[in-house]
Amino acid sequence: MRELRIADVPTQVALSMFTDFTFTDPRGPTQPGTCTPAPHHADALGRMLEEIIAWSAVLAPLRAQAQPLPA
Repeated sequence: MRELRIADVPTQVALSMFTDFTFTDPRGPTQPGTCTPAPHHADALGRMLEEIIAWSAVLAPLRAQAQPLPA
């Protein structure tokens, strides 16, 4: 993937809308809710977020130099 200049995040977590989120209105899952992942997701979710944070720090200078796209 690096040959294609893609920043990849190898750790993946499959969260379920039914078990890993708590919604304020269960009848309307499009309403705001809270991510409440099951305990068995904790390690992988932490690793994935650390990878995303690391990539965001590495790519910050490129974002700062980027020119806005024309409207």
